[in-house]
Amino acid sequence: MLQNGSFACPKCSTLLDSKGKMLGSHPCPNCRTFFFFPCEMKDYILYAPLGIGGLGRVFLAAKHYNYGTKYAVKLSNHTFNGDKYALKTLIKEGETGLRLGRHPNIVEVIAVESFDDVVFIVYPLIEGMRLDRIISFAGCSLKEKLFT
Repeated sequence: MLQNGSFACPKCSTLLDSKGKMLGSHPCPNCRTFFFFPCEMKDYILYAPLGIGGLGRVFLAAKHYNYGTKYAVKLSNHTFNGDKYALKTLIKEGETGLRLGRHPNIVEVIAVESFDDVVFIVYPLIEGMRLDRIISFAGCSLKEKLFT
């Protein structure tokens, strides 16, 4: 649990300062175990990476005052490599999602936020199998249905 910028190593419980350790795995100086440091972004704490795509990365998150509700927070690759196209696309995706609101065929966009020049989109976390894995499991049968 992240408290006042510190985090206990999940292996040896050494209290570690998360300052300067943003969105990545870092070694514990005591036991050398690599783990993801939680990262605070406005009202959200990002706890673990969920996936990486061509334009962004998605992290598991919770609000500071409501750890029971989980969110998916998507950051543009611009945050990691300066890709301006990815940033513009993320902003457009967030604005479009907010305009559409709730719809049965898309994931609702809860918020589009920025923090220290980092733009991110907040979605409700939908648990289950990742879409890319569902598509790969469907594989041949899906291709056969589409192209025959």
